[in-house]
Amino acid sequence: MKAKKTFLLFLLLSILAAAPLSAQDTERAEETGAKAVVSGEETVLSKVRKLKPKFGKLPKSADYLVVCKISADNASSENILENIAKQKDKLRKKGVALLLLCEDKSSKAATGMMKKKKVKLPTVFTSELPKKVKDISLYLPETNSAVAILDMEGQTLRSGGSSLADNILNELSLVEKEKERRQMEAQEEAKNQAALKEWAAQEVDADEYPVAAGLKGITTSPTHGTFDTKADYYIYLYSASWCGLCARIMPQVIETYREMKNTSQPKVEIILMGVDKTAAEVADYRKEEKLPFYTVFARDREVQKLPGFYSVSGIPFCVFVDKDGNQIYSGLGGKAIFEWKDTIEKAKIQQSN
Repeated sequence: MKAKKTFLLFLLLSILAAAPLSAQDTERAEETGAKAVVSGEETVLSKVRKLKPKFGKLPKSADYLVVCKISADNASSENILENIAKQKDKLRKKGVALLLLCEDKSSKAATGMMKKKKVKLPTVFTSELPKKVKDISLYLPETNSAVAILDMEGQTLRSGGSSLADNILNELSLVEKEKERRQMEAQEEAKNQAALKEWAAQEVDADEYPVAAGLKGITTSPTHGTFDTKADYYIYLYSASWCGLCARIMPQVIETYREMKNTSQPKVEIILMGVDKTAAEVADYRKEEKLPFYTVFARDREVQKLPGFYSVSGIPFCVFVDKDGNQIYSGLGGKAIFEWKDTIEKAKIQQSN
């Protein structure tokens, strides 16, 4: 009877094992498999682990790897060991893995130095690498510095002499701030791209707003930013990254532009005409100066077809045009922009006369 029950239980388990997975089971299996793939990705930490460090194990995961080169022949190595020993607990809490790299021909002297300084950290001796390791650079990126801070992709974030070993926490703080800044810039860029995409989808009546239609129609070179497609006036500001006077007036131009955006009547837009040698230089110029207005490459043929486009002999140079592209003012410098309301009013009076 007992044998019969055992046989039936075995038969039931065999049937269940052979049965196809349900959609939920399949999804769960795929999810588990995906996690396995992710966890199996090689980091600099997992690569270094293959070098079989002595005197300690590397953590299973970390955000950074600090590599300290030591040598019994180098007097600064003792300072490095002392500084690292003082910080190791704090660094571990910060998600930092520590690795000592000894390049002495014999490990004996360096081992004695570590014992003297009471330092016990994962240590790789280049003279005692596993036989299968022929090129250590495949596992650990080469660095000529005594101390290097690496991310998990093996990129060197900071490197320096023995003094860096005493300031690792401070340097990591700077690294984190840089990382946050890059993330914020990426988020801001994503917002800008979304706004640009939404703006590009708006239709502009070319008969009623030829300047706006011309600007939106530029497809042969990079354009940057957005503008009010139904503005009453446009100011073409010819400028360049190498122009010293342009750099001096730009903060006031930006301040004036913000004033314009807070004014409902008349609606005025500034369009920066970058006269640098390449479109890429104009793009860099806009990014470095954090220019808030629409920017185009003035040397582009499509840009030169814009209503009211003006050939200039010096910069900064500004041209005021109405929405139809009729020029109402042109001149060197930025005074006309700073006094934009007066410039427009004077032009109106002259037109009426």
